[in-house]
Amino acid sequence: GGFDYWVIELEPVADPVCTEDVTLSSQAEVDAFKCTELIGNLTISGSDITNLDKLSSLEKVSGVLRIENNPNLITLDGLLALASVGENLPTGNPPATTAPEAFIIGNNARLLHCDGLSSLHSINGGLRIDNNTSLVSLNGFQNLTSVRWIEVNNHSKLLEINGFGSIEKIEERPNIPG
Repeated sequence: GGFDYWVIELEPVADPVCTEDVTLSSQAEVDAFKCTELIGNLTISGSDITNLDKLSSLEKVSGVLRIENNPNLITLDGLLALASVGENLPTGNPPATTAPEAFIIGNNARLLHCDGLSSLHSINGGLRIDNNTSLVSLNGFQNLTSVRWIEVNNHSKLLEINGFGSIEKIEERPNIPG
């Protein structure tokens, strides 16, 4: 009688919850990230980051989510499971000042659209989208129902902003027209 031996390499199982601030500054770090929920802040910023595909299991970021200074990032399609951002940010009752920024998408020179955010329904704070010089469409926020404020600046190629139709209420920001 002989014995058969099999060696099987398994994919690592996603950590359901990560409990610290995380900065992803390279494509390798993005590809290695395995959390479904992050209790903390997430910063994605790196010159070689081209896609967020390996973040496809991320459902929640309880702190601030920053996607900034990624000159080669074209889409946010890897964030298709993301449902909420900023859940643990302070808001006060009533807030002494306007709610803090919870989600920032800025200075991503090749970013074309935000379609990868179609599962996002809640931002407990502000959404700031600025200086994404190739951005042509903001249609990816169609399921967003809750956000404190939205600021969109400096997008010379922006043609469509049709993705905010489900928002139920936006708070007025002092000293900010419009």
